[in-house]
Order: sequence, then structure tokens, then C-alpha cells
Amino acid sequence: MELKNYKKFAKKFFEKNKGKLESFQYREFRWKRNDFAYTKKGVKSSSASGEERIRTDWLHTAIILAEEIEKTTEFKKTVAKLEKKHPPIKQISILLRNYTSKVFKTYLEGGGASELSKVSKALSRDLTLPTTKIKACIKLDGLTLESEFINLEKGVLIRQVRRGDLEEFSSLIMSNTYSTSQHPDIILEITKEFNQVFDMQKIVEKYVTFLSLYKASGIMQISYSLHSESLKNFAGGTLRTGNQQRYLLTAPHYIEKKG
Repeated sequence: MELKNYKKFAKKFFEKNKGKLESFQYREFRWKRNDFAYTKKGVKSSSASGEERIRTDWLHTAIILAEEIEKTTEFKKTVAKLEKKHPPIKQISILLRNYTSKVFKTYLEGGGASELSKVSKALSRDLTLPTTKIKACIKLDGLTLESEFINLEKGVLIRQVRRGDLEEFSSLIMSNTYSTSQHPDIILEITKEFNQVFDMQKIVEKYVTFLSLYKASGIMQISYSLHSESLKNFAGGTLRTGNQQRYLLTAPHYIEKKG
């Protein structure tokens, strides 16, 4: 009942303030490969065409509006009720604020009942479960696979690079540091439940170290991205690490199929 009343209040609050809201726009860029092949020496792509677009982003605007509703009596009353109902869950005020910003973002983007339902389910999950499902995608240099993918354990695999991995849009500032010849050899994917983001970082370091044992000179981590549907405070996005040019003087270590 406490959320039902709050949802109605948040909707009215949004309608009252939406006329003065403005979106943020920024330029994105990607290299679209003219040819692509995955070989024992890694990705083979001789040329690419640049593609640019303008992206409209309502997230920052939604966050600002959610910070305003956080000051209201109705918000504070709802937090108090949720804290009483879910005593083991910490930082409920942050959860409710993040939920509200996601709802406002959905409104601003013209999303419907299906999108709003996903946000509500995420809040229900975070109010019930202490852990958070996090997915990490790590692009690595120095190993290649004959198999399309190899499962290392439940929720952890390494796989061949796909064309789509090289054609993702990113902000134009980051794209300027990315050459057309720069691409990973394999992708390490990890999807697990954690109490905090730091626990995922330790697992990433563990598997990068493990894979380095296949090659005496080690492997290079090109980028590392995190994603979660959770509404808990979460530092997602992509981190680029290491030298952006291939420094390995020898060919990548090739892992053949067994049998």
C-alpha cells in the first residue's frame, strides 16, 4: 500500500514539473566494420567506416527531478514505512530515489506499462534480496579460441569476439582514443550474485590472472564493463585500461578444442 500511494504521488509530481524539463544531448561514434573474421590469430578486419549519431539522454534530468521529490514529506514517509517493513535492507532512501529516477526516465522516454513493470520488479527484488546480480564483460588481448565459447564455471565463460563487440557506440571523446585496428582477442563474461561491486572486481582479477597462465608474457585487459538491473547505488559503465595499441610481440596463444 505504501508504494501504491507513493507511485500516485510521484506521477502527479512528474506531471506538475515536466513542462520545465530539458534533455541532454551528446554525440556518439562507432567504427562499423566493412569485413570481419575471427581466426587463430584473432580478429581479422581490414577496414571500417565511421558512423556518428546524436543521442538524447533523459537520465541526468530524471535524477535531478528525483532529488527534488526526495525533499518531500511523502517521500520521507514512504521511506520510513519501507524501513519498518524491510529492516534488513540498508539505504532504502537511496533505493527509493533511484527507483523514482528510473520511473521518471521511463516517462520522459515515452515508455509504457512493460518498462514501468520492470522497474517495479527491480525495486521489489532489491527490497527482498541482500545480493545483487552483476554482469562483467572484460575484453582481453593475448588469447584466442577455436571453440565459440568455453565455460569455466557456472556464470563464467570466455568466448570468441563477435562483430557486434567491435561496433558498439560510445561517447565521441572516448572514441577518439580508439583506433580502427584496436580490438580484443577474447571476451571474458561473468554473471553472478554479489553483496557489493567490490566482490565482482575480485572475481575479475582472479580470472584475468588465471587466463594469464596460458601465456608466459600474460594478457592485456583492454576494457572492463559492468552492468546490473539493480536499483542499488552501482558504478556501472565501461573502464578502458592499458595501452590502446597492441604491445604483444608474439601471436596470441591459441586454445584448441579438446579431442
